[in-house]
Amino acid sequence: MSLQKQISPFLSQLISVTSVLSATFTMGIFSIGTIAIAKMEQPTTQRSFCTNATLQGLYGLQITGFRLPGTVPFGAVGLHKFDGRGNLSGNGTANIGGVISKFTVEGTYEVNADCTVNVDYPVTFSDGSTRQTSQTGFIVNTGKEIVILETFPNDNVESGTYKKVI
Repeated sequence: MSLQKQISPFLSQLISVTSVLSATFTMGIFSIGTIAIAKMEQPTTQRSFCTNATLQGLYGLQITGFRLPGTVPFGAVGLHKFDGRGNLSGNGTANIGGVISKFTVEGTYEVNADCTVNVDYPVTFSDGSTRQTSQTGFIVNTGKEIVILETFPNDNVESGTYKKVI
């Protein structure tokens, strides 16, 4: 019997064993990678990473809604600066039922660990009148945006967005 015929069954078994080991190794690496990716992408049940410092810089503001009684349309745009320590200031322009008015604000905000935020400030209009405003909202997009709902005064039905400019 030739040496080739004697070695041939051994080589076939060796190739089969090598193929099985290679496939097992590949599947093991694939499984570990899949588990690692799934672990990284697993959502957390509670995030606790927001503080007043999450909001720092200049934010553009757009709010729309209605003033009651009746349904007097309201819209405002402006720029507000959050200092990262709970204070804000800014200015803008409002349209209340077709009447255009410039305004300034200076107030406070408080960020909670769950990334909710409460904002309070008096709005001073160009005619000298003032109006206290309170908003509640959520910080989204890692602090680049805040979605808000006006909560005081109760005669407002307003919502809007702050978007980070710088």
